[in-house]
Order: sequence, then structure tokens, then C-alpha cells
Amino acid sequence: MSRCPSSGTERLSESGYVRAKKESGTPDSIVHATQFFEFVKSIADAATDGDRVRLAHALVQPIAADAAAGAVARTAVEERTLLPSADALILDPRFEDWLVQTTPRN
Repeated sequence: MSRCPSSGTERLSESGYVRAKKESGTPDSIVHATQFFEFVKSIADAATDGDRVRLAHALVQPIAADAAAGAVARTAVEERTLLPSADALILDPRFEDWLVQTTPRN
């Protein structure tokens, strides 16, 4: 997964739930992810007003939901680490590849 400072997860330590979980000693991991490719159309639709599309000036690198689910599954069964780190992963597929895979063909 990639570093996603705008996701707000860096503020999770302010949550009473997260503080209690940490104090319990139960191991946990956070897998950071941006929006999924599957949401691109609904994000664009929500940002469209007539013939204008208004989006924030922010760089994002969406991922496929399947890739995020795989990262969560791997994290659950592997050694616990803090993510993202210097060896954080940028997962496949690229948006262009995902689009080709999911677009119905006539």
C-alpha cells in the first residue's frame, strides 16, 4: 500500500477505541489505502455540477478493492508490522489495467 497522509489514520490515536485497544496489548496493524478504483465513477459523479467537475487539488493513487483485500489478508497472517514503511507496497493493477478488466465489451 502507499503512504496516504490525507486519510486521517494518523489521528486514530485520538480515538478512545484505539487507545483502549493499544492498552489491552492486543496486536493490531493498520493497512493504509486510498480510494478504490470501484469508486472513481461515483466520486466524479458527485463532483459534477452541470458541465463542471470540481475536484480537490490532491494527488491520489487509487487501488483495486481486491488488491486492498489481499493486503489486509496478508497482513492478518504475517508478522505484525507498521505500515506504511520504507518498504511499503504499491500494488497492481494499475487503473488502466483494471479499467480494461472491468469494462463490459460489446
